[in-house]
Amino acid sequence: MVNRFGARVGHFDPGFSRELSLKKAQDMTLVAILSFVAFSEQPEPGEYWGQAAVLGYTPREKAVFEPFVQGIANLMGKGIRPQVDFEGRAVDQIIESRGQWLPSNREPMPEKRKGMAILKRKRSFTDGLVEQGRKGNKGCYFLSWALMLGLVALIVFGLKACGVF
Repeated sequence: MVNRFGARVGHFDPGFSRELSLKKAQDMTLVAILSFVAFSEQPEPGEYWGQAAVLGYTPREKAVFEPFVQGIANLMGKGIRPQVDFEGRAVDQIIESRGQWLPSNREPMPEKRKGMAILKRKRSFTDGLVEQGRKGNKGCYFLSWALMLGLVALIVFGLKACGVF
């Protein structure tokens, strides 16, 4: 899995990766949207893992599926996990609605086990500020830096109050 900045951020199991390679060879556009990130202590020494929704469409369907993909990404950014394992009628609804239809069925989070922690399951307020800053919104860019500097100042003040320095 490669993020929009070109950095490799994860991988799928070999069988699914092969399926994706075949879809890519058929000139399909593939989009993976990370649903959550977790850490498990087992297998030793522990591993980070996550789940992603993978959506694929042909160049002919681009105008319809881009808004649909954005809608799914927005839901996942809020921590809502729509069920995207569908075909047939659901695909027809996406096309008929020009990408505005979104599935109402939800995918449950995996059961928590001992030694497992969900690290991130939705986008935070700060993530939104940083994203708007990347899009060129100078106010959000400034505010995100102000929040980070404020946090650093708060930590320094707290350490000073505790007598660390």
